[in-house]
Amino acid sequence: MLASRGDYSIRLAALAGDQQPLDDACPCRVCSRYSRAYLRHLAVTGELSVLRLLSIHNLTYTLRLMAGVRDAIADGRFAAFREEVEAGRESTQSGEGLP
Repeated sequence: MLASRGDYSIRLAALAGDQQPLDDACPCRVCSRYSRAYLRHLAVTGELSVLRLLSIHNLTYTLRLMAGVRDAIADGRFAAFREEVEAGRESTQSGEGLP
């Protein structure tokens, strides 16, 4: 699962009671309607709908990132943009420091 502060697995046990959206900075309809706990429940129980919901979120994240890249290139500030994005991302695969 892609997020502005780092990628993480939706199956992490730490998300079982987490009522936050997948990514606080994301405007997608998944983040505005569903919690991490609910999406984790769907993933753990094998509900196929989670695949569509995570795809919607991940595509929104990727399209917004690429729009930022295009703007940064056009403004001649790609290096600074890249540093900002990298500084904001964390390694969250272990469940520590979830975004």
